[in-house]
Amino acid sequence: MRRVVHCILAPCSFCIVTGWLFFDFAPIALLFLPYVPYDIFRRLRKQREAKRWQLALAFRDMLLYLQNGLAAGRSPEGSMEETAKGLEHLYGAKSNIVSECRLMLSQMSNGYSMERAFEEFGERSKVNEIRQFAEVFLVAKRTGGEIGRVIRQTCNVLQDKLELKRELRTAVAAKEMEFHIMCFIPHGILLYLRLCAPSMSAPLYGNTFGAVFMSGVFLGWFALSALGNHLVRSCISV
Repeated sequence: MRRVVHCILAPCSFCIVTGWLFFDFAPIALLFLPYVPYDIFRRLRKQREAKRWQLALAFRDMLLYLQNGLAAGRSPEGSMEETAKGLEHLYGAKSNIVSECRLMLSQMSNGYSMERAFEEFGERSKVNEIRQFAEVFLVAKRTGGEIGRVIRQTCNVLQDKLELKRELRTAVAAKEMEFHIMCFIPHGILLYLRLCAPSMSAPLYGNTFGAVFMSGVFLGWFALSALGNHLVRSCISV
């Protein structure tokens, strides 16, 4: 509930402050109302992407547990049971990866094949790494390949891929922080002028030139901010 309230109040407050700083008229924030659902959607999308990233990291550990179980001579079902127990100690009983393991075990006990359970796991999670593994696992089962070797090779490839993604996300996160700070610099400058040097900011308000000039500044700031957010999201989703 607190997260929902924050997602709603943050863009509304931002619109009111922006309307006052750029146009000296807080009620003009009503014109920015379409930005509120966009910002809420952006925040929720970012949270979903973060959850998918955490699930991809947990899936790597899941494959390691599964590989060890198969190497010890256990059946796929037995290996999956041991995997669920290991992940429960590592991530907690209420984590997404443990819930998915328990669901897969339930499906397998009801007659699902292991490859079908992985396939549905990939569709539910919408994580590319899980989908790709499900496809490789399905082909290996149909062609009679050695499951333990397939999982081991997949773990190695997945480890390298996730490590590259981690490095990329770390680099992008630093630049993203710099970008957000730069986005608020115009607001900080205007706030400083309004509070500390009102005589300097007075010509920007209450006249035609000021309205046109500040509208141009606002549109330029908004366009560059939208472009920056798009570029950051594109880098993270690679």
